[in-house]
Amino acid sequence: MRVCFYIAAILLVLSCKRELTYVQDKNIPDLPVVHAYICPDSGLNVVCRTVAGLLTEDQPISQALFELSQNSQFPLQSNYTGMGIHSFSNNPFKAGDSFFFAGLIGTGKSVFIRGKVPNKIKISDLDTSRRPIAGVGMAFGVQLKFTDSAAYANYYRIYFQKRVMYYSFDSADKVTDSTIKVEIIPVYSSSLPAIQNNFNNYTAREVLFSDATFNGVSQTMLLYTTDKLQRSRREFPLSVDVVVECIDKALYTYYNTRNAHFWQQQSISQI
Repeated sequence: MRVCFYIAAILLVLSCKRELTYVQDKNIPDLPVVHAYICPDSGLNVVCRTVAGLLTEDQPISQALFELSQNSQFPLQSNYTGMGIHSFSNNPFKAGDSFFFAGLIGTGKSVFIRGKVPNKIKISDLDTSRRPIAGVGMAFGVQLKFTDSAAYANYYRIYFQKRVMYYSFDSADKVTDSTIKVEIIPVYSSSLPAIQNNFNNYTAREVLFSDATFNGVSQTMLLYTTDKLQRSRREFPLSVDVVVECIDKALYTYYNTRNAHFWQQQSISQI
């Protein structure tokens, strides 16, 4: 009887609802939020916007100047292009270059950071196939082999992108239009480097890991997706891109904490 009463009490609590009134924080800090990604094969843009509350929108910051120097050379200066985006005219960076990033925002706020552009990834083998995965069944899997550099501690990010053709139909059930979309699909890995990063438990949009267990040698990773990648009348999968990135430690830490934060928000919303 004690066990039955205890279970009933839990069910009673879970079925209750209580509406809470959100009180807007009037003390939102007057601080900028700066996002900048330095990649050797893409444009250099800095996004600078204001901090915002839960019920307010962030605003672009135009009064800012950013500088970026390569290997202690004369710095490049940014140009404001609108919507809080400050762009650099060219990208001279290569893998292994050091950089110094600095910015003056408004009338006195400043940011700066030193770092190094991560190393290139040397992929020696890539095999894709449908294979049995324990607890999942048949799934699209990727076996990836790459060589890690022993000179530095390296951090990696892998995610899958699916290109899909979507079809639109009219009232007579005839195709009227088609659109190609790119979507991030779930990706998992049971390989040792991925298991050792507990933050991978909080997300399925990417796999993050370091070279702590294979520094300086070749590593084989097995990754898979639970997306069925099946054709239907309304969608036609075209391809799956396997994106492998070598990233800076600061960005690796940011992705990990971001995923944990999103997981906590989702858990709270389901209570």
